[in-house]
Amino acid sequence: MFEFLKKLISDYFQGVVLEIEESRALKNEDFIEDFEKQERSDPTAPVRQKQVINTTEKTIKQEHLKRDKLEQPVKPKLQMNHLKTPNKTVRKFRFASMGETDTHDKSLLPASKLVGGRAIPLKEIPFETTRSELIQIYLLSIDKCIKANKLKEISPQALSGHYLLIKSLAAVAQNPTEKRQLLALEKPFVNYLKSKESSIWSIVNDYTRDSEFPIVQWLKNQSSNSNFMVSFIIDSNKGTLTRNQNAFIQQFKDSPAFFFPNSIYMSWITHGYEKDSSINPMYNISKKTHYYHATITDNLLLRTQPKQVTFAPKHYYEKGKGIVDTDFRYTMHQSNLLRIQGRTLLFTDESGELIAVKVQKKGEPKSNLTEEFQMADYLQKHQRRLDLQSQLPRPLGQYSVKRTEILEQCVSSPHYKQFLDLIGDTKDLEVYVYKAPVSYFTYLHDEHQSFRDFTASVKRNVHDLFVLLREGIVFSQLADIFHTHSDEEERIDKGRYQALVQLLSVFQSQLGRLDKWQKAVEFVNLRASGIADLGDSLPITSLLTGSEFTRKYFSELLTGGYHQTFFDSSSGTASSLYTSKRKLFGNYLYLNTIAEYLLVIQLVLGTYGDKVTRKIDDPSIKQHMWQQLAELMFDSCAEAVTLMTGIPHSRALSLLHQRAKIDNHVQQTQFWMTPDYADLDETAMRMQQYVLYPGEAGYEVNGEIIPGIGLSVDGINQDLGGYNQELPLKELEKLLYATVTLVEGTMQLDKEFFKQIEQTDALIMSNCGAEDCYQAAAKLLDLARPGCHFQKRLALSYYEEIKLKYPSSSQTDIDTRFEKVEKYSAAKTIQNFWRNYLAHKKLVSGEHTLAPAHDDSTVKESPLRAC
Repeated sequence: MFEFLKKLISDYFQGVVLEIEESRALKNEDFIEDFEKQERSDPTAPVRQKQVINTTEKTIKQEHLKRDKLEQPVKPKLQMNHLKTPNKTVRKFRFASMGETDTHDKSLLPASKLVGGRAIPLKEIPFETTRSELIQIYLLSIDKCIKANKLKEISPQALSGHYLLIKSLAAVAQNPTEKRQLLALEKPFVNYLKSKESSIWSIVNDYTRDSEFPIVQWLKNQSSNSNFMVSFIIDSNKGTLTRNQNAFIQQFKDSPAFFFPNSIYMSWITHGYEKDSSINPMYNISKKTHYYHATITDNLLLRTQPKQVTFAPKHYYEKGKGIVDTDFRYTMHQSNLLRIQGRTLLFTDESGELIAVKVQKKGEPKSNLTEEFQMADYLQKHQRRLDLQSQLPRPLGQYSVKRTEILEQCVSSPHYKQFLDLIGDTKDLEVYVYKAPVSYFTYLHDEHQSFRDFTASVKRNVHDLFVLLREGIVFSQLADIFHTHSDEEERIDKGRYQALVQLLSVFQSQLGRLDKWQKAVEFVNLRASGIADLGDSLPITSLLTGSEFTRKYFSELLTGGYHQTFFDSSSGTASSLYTSKRKLFGNYLYLNTIAEYLLVIQLVLGTYGDKVTRKIDDPSIKQHMWQQLAELMFDSCAEAVTLMTGIPHSRALSLLHQRAKIDNHVQQTQFWMTPDYADLDETAMRMQQYVLYPGEAGYEVNGEIIPGIGLSVDGINQDLGGYNQELPLKELEKLLYATVTLVEGTMQLDKEFFKQIEQTDALIMSNCGAEDCYQAAAKLLDLARPGCHFQKRLALSYYEEIKLKYPSSSQTDIDTRFEKVEKYSAAKTIQNFWRNYLAHKKLVSGEHTLAPAHDDSTVKESPLRAC
């Protein structure tokens, strides 16, 4: 039964990241057919299984097929019908699947840390063991406090937190003895709060009625940044904590949530995005909480298992590479040469498209052009399966041409000299010839696009980037920002800008300065037509193993010393929380790739905005443009979440708005991504910082401001950030972390949801007590995705089966919670009925309007014809 339900939920929620079906419409249709077959073949299926499907079939369509409008059915895409077969679901057409493994690579580099220029072996501070130890120390300290009759010395607010945390820990306790001990610890708090703090008790009691994890609801509503749990541990155990325990506390002191068991932590992360959530440290950039938004992601990743991707035999990186056409020849004529773009000659064609001849660069192996040919060919063949929206180039051939023949065709071009510097200097050069629309050669930030066209282009690129990431295809060189050769060997990042730098580099608390930021995306591999330069790609497995790519750019990750290290000068040893977790480096790089894509999108938006608004004099029109660009950025992040998790777009967008403030983002991007601030005097500049960073420490400008440009190292191109300072787009950074945390957090919450289903099934089958079964169903409700009616209905189905097995006449808090789910589901059913009815009525009415009237006059004017 559990396996059936797991398959059902996996089909709907798309399992883990790379198992997401490509077509929501087709997946839904095949899913229903597949279920009906199973139901017919298993007449003894439990009542709950039938009930879930019968009551949620429409919800599946509404939840999973919608994009911009919540719960609006979407018709299957006709162009993909050829992929369907009667007995196979769309899942069969996914060529990559993601799972978990013990480790990414058995040949990881030795765990070490460079101290004073020499490598020191790192000792392990085990994350899970240390976290569990601190929870036990906390509970023992609570017990001592109760026995010493010292509850009155604790503030009422902290008492509330202690009580709700203990109650939440009891809810997830697996050992009956441990559960009894936790319940015993609750009672003194209940008695004290009831008698001494009745008003506080009333509020606290409401939290316990609404959830099995009341500490999550309590934290969501707290405006204070204090960590009552850590404070209590330190005060009660002065001088007795081990080095490892002190290190853990030092790293994760900002919130008690960082010490929670997995299920409670995942619930806190995802429910922390809801409208009623207060997560103040996210907006408070003080020394105490400077790392907070990154620490949330960090703590989450340290609880995960290494990701592992398996490619199907037909995948590009397995046996899916096609044969390169080496027989094709294109006759170049100087009269047809349109222009030179980089190292590519563009020729006009009668079809209206362009013929591109891409010439081998200096020092470039021929295999690079072969890779680009084959990837373009692969994506052309699988465009419908993947639902790619880009206008892809059509590869024609690859062959060798004499260098002199190439130069003869373009010697009179104004870009001849630059072309000459780029191409190889050998006698014969390899060329890759392809056909593409004119828009393929228009960079995404081209200011000649209307805003409507620009928006469509951005959405097209974002969609395809993340669809291909799910397919296991990573574009590692999307822009120059990720492969600069300036001082490459001297730089810690080896010339590759790190998007989630707090997670990848020791002690760097914010994104670093970005010199010549518009140059960083000048030749971006994103075009008006969609994604381009398809050969600049890697299999996602390169991120998850100790590949040449990871060894070159992320060697610090592979050694385990990529986070705070605690050095003991007396013994000459070092220890790190992350030594044993270095096998998770691929999980960090996976999220970093998502952030890289979105960072490039922001830089493209900023470049377009700067170019366009320079021509606008009206300040209100300028501001409106930057407002639209900010909305497009948030929309792009929401689309990434939707594609990677299946969360409806509108819901993902509203969740992200909770973590990053769009008004702040508008002000910061408009200010720093234009040269307007270069004309402000020192006083005005200082005052502007209070506007840009409300409630936060201002951005300290210590670089030279060049008139008409702004901050600039070379005096020509604008930089984002002063000398040795961080990127000033602080709200962007919050948005990036909010996005990747929502993606990974949702997946991990689903994992906990599956575990709870298994436990609930086991409890029901084992004929244990009614209370345990009801609590298991209630925990299932707490672990449902925020706003996800399907998971809540599934929890409701378990609750209803338990009610049949253990009927009760008394009303409990759990009954009340599920009554709310029932009422909401009923209301949704009615709304959906009327919505579908009105839509059908409108459709029928439109058909009648278009149909000709069958009276005599009509027949005479338009006689009937045989079809």
